[in-house]
Amino acid sequence: MDDYSRNRIEEEIRKYAKALEESANQWLKYVDTESDKIAKAIRDNTRDFNDVFRENTKDISEFINKNTQNLSAAVKDNTKDISDFVKDNTKDLSSSFVKERRKMELRSEIGEHTRTIDKAYAKLGEKYYSMLETNGDKKELEDVLEVIRSNRKLVDMLTAQLNELEKEDEPAAEKPEQ
Repeated sequence: MDDYSRNRIEEEIRKYAKALEESANQWLKYVDTESDKIAKAIRDNTRDFNDVFRENTKDISEFINKNTQNLSAAVKDNTKDISDFVKDNTKDLSSSFVKERRKMELRSEIGEHTRTIDKAYAKLGEKYYSMLETNGDKKELEDVLEVIRSNRKLVDMLTAQLNELEKEDEPAAEKPEQ
């Protein structure tokens, strides 16, 4: 390659290099300018966002404080109502448990005395048979008969008490008018 051709190529390369350098400088100026604009927009929007956030936070804070006080008052009122309700119903429930326990005790006593009567009848039968066999005294039968009579009275008395407790549990519509 001759010097002329080489000089021409070098001149073309310099021209392209200069054009490329100018283009790169323009691009950097554009980026700097746009970066400044973007940064300014971000700062402005951040300020606006911060102002809006503060206002909304203040509104929300006031709303929460106001409603917390209202909620606190409502909870306090409802707690008192619930407490009164529980107290009243616990008394009823407690008296119901006492009454049911008494009914069970009465049924147990009735069963106990009924078993005593059944045993006394068995003993009466044995004594009666023994008396017939030995021509014994009827006085022995009287003792057993007295046990039967006294236990029957107890069973009748306990049954009457149990019936009274069960009548108290009947709904008002089922109770006979007095």
